Amino acid sequence: MKSRFAILTAAVALASALQPTQAQNLTKLAIGYPPALDFLPAIVAKERGCLAKAGYDAQLTVVPIATNIPPALLSGSLQIGMSTPTILLPAVENGLDVAAIAGMSWMAKGNEGVSIVARPDLKVDAASKLEGMKIGVPGLMSVADLVFRKWLTTSGVPANKVVYVEVALPRMAEMLKSKTLDGVVTVEPVMSGLVAQGLGRRAEVEYYSSVADGAMITFWAATGAWARKNPEAIRAFRACLNESATWIKTNREEASEMGKKYLNVSSSFTPNWKVEIVPDDFSFFVDVSREFGLIRSNVDTQKLVFLPD
Repeated sequence: MKSRFAILTAAVALASALQPTQAQNLTKLAIGYPPALDFLPAIVAKERGCLAKAGYDAQLTVVPIATNIPPALLSGSLQIGMSTPTILLPAVENGLDVAAIAGMSWMAKGNEGVSIVARPDLKVDAASKLEGMKIGVPGLMSVADLVFRKWLTTSGVPANKVVYVEVALPRMAEMLKSKTLDGVVTVEPVMSGLVAQGLGRRAEVEYYSSVADGAMITFWAATGAWARKNPEAIRAFRACLNESATWIKTNREEASEMGKKYLNVSSSFTPNWKVEIVPDDFSFFVDVSREFGLIRSNVDTQKLVFLPD
């Protein structure tokens, strides 16, 4: 009996001793993203151990303001970070060595995760209803804002007929409640939260899918220097994203609990995820970015995507 106990004790001690060593053998992979459901596959990839099995210690960090991610990539505090076309294009135009390494969320008509939420007393069923309103956006000239402006002009409303206010996603609730804003351009799960709390009313017209159905919304980026040195990490990351996105579809409730741990919210909404990304996916955004003065040159889309061999 004592012999068995001694063997068991030794085994437990050995396992405990091995765990730190195994963790130390994992390569650090710092990943940053805003608090949105777009990034749930990365969370699941960590929680279910896919990245660890591939040899990476995924360290997930919520970055409330997306424009803070490129500096974090360049400084090395993040290896992979969320990005959008309106973040990447100006960065590349200004000579920064940053590129997309994996797709993430894409717009799909009927499954919009980006929309307009107005105050409960306001009904928005056409672009014309927004003239003169003060609208909060998650970032001036962000992808949500830029496509919103494109939709307005396409609908016959000059973009300058709306007042734009930059508001971080966590502050949108208080801004609507105080009637500081007439509405917000927002994303899931914030959107569902605003409606559920009675703080907002979702617009009866969808702006993003109206002018950019099938277009990307978010993707994952890294510096070109890091990507060129770590193609195996990118391959592993992409494989885990694909695996996780597939798993989420049949395990939505469990995935929501994982997401809640990192996002502090839970939602049944499932974005349209796709890891594959090609240079031509940026063509629409190059044109719109030039139209609204976000960039001046015709950025070469071939320079925007890094795919490991």
